[in-house]
Amino acid sequence: MGSDGEGAVGLRRSARAGGAGPDACAIDCPRALDPGAPSTYFSVTMIFRKKPRPEAPIVHVADDDFEAVVAGHAGVTVVDFWAVWCPPCRMMEPILEEIALEFEPHDVLVLKVDVDRAPETAESYGIRSVPTLVFFRGGEPLFEMVGAVPKPVLQREIHALLRGDPGLPQDAPD
Repeated sequence: MGSDGEGAVGLRRSARAGGAGPDACAIDCPRALDPGAPSTYFSVTMIFRKKPRPEAPIVHVADDDFEAVVAGHAGVTVVDFWAVWCPPCRMMEPILEEIALEFEPHDVLVLKVDVDRAPETAESYGIRSVPTLVFFRGGEPLFEMVGAVPKPVLQREIHALLRGDPGLPQDAPD
């Protein structure tokens, strides 16, 4: 390969690559028309589209509607007391989205309560640290988990609360 880059293949992310946006790549490839002539270049644009994710059925509640939503749900309710400024809370967000999608057919409701916007609700449940997950069944609080919780632990606890639900998969962990 010469010092002019002849024979080199370059890959660069480019927003101008066909105007396709941030998920486009341009590949610059030298193509010699004549062995003695300088290289010429062409660009190939590839567009990568992300598969759209279904929107998680998570309900955001505040002080004024918390009790009505929780009391009005007969099944299992998982309430995430969180704050915008809390890094572990942000880590829990995709996990809770997956849990909400996975357990939606089993009548499990996932709620989020921003403790800065709903201080009365947080105080009434004694929330002192975020994230805190409080598990309810039939509107009654059963137990809580403080801190970031791995998805398998949440699945195990929800399966335990749902035990006896005929719609559960047979391989549900004990």
